[in-house]
Amino acid sequence: MLHLRRELLTVIDVRTMYGMPPYEDLTQAKMLIVEHRDEKYGLVVNAVDNIVTIDAASRIPVPAMLTRQLGNGWGNGMTEAVELPGRGTLMLIDLATPCERAAAEPAEA
Repeated sequence: MLHLRRELLTVIDVRTMYGMPPYEDLTQAKMLIVEHRDEKYGLVVNAVDNIVTIDAASRIPVPAMLTRQLGNGWGNGMTEAVELPGRGTLMLIDLATPCERAAAEPAEA
């Protein structure tokens, strides 16, 4: 939990959620504040390079075969990609997946 501007937020470690190794140095991590279903969440991420608006027409569906291979039992929420100039093709995480997963899982001590 995080207390931010008189609100409590659920903090989600995205690396842990997706089975990645833990951060070597948490002081270098960033927190991205997002809202889902009237709840605010803090996503602990490696970095935030830029925040952009992506219109629906720019989103490319990821083939089901690939999403099944990437799945981790919870459904990884990466069902779309986008081509960004100078950055290549990036997979998009549907915010509902980590937020709803965090709400459903019991907190670890």
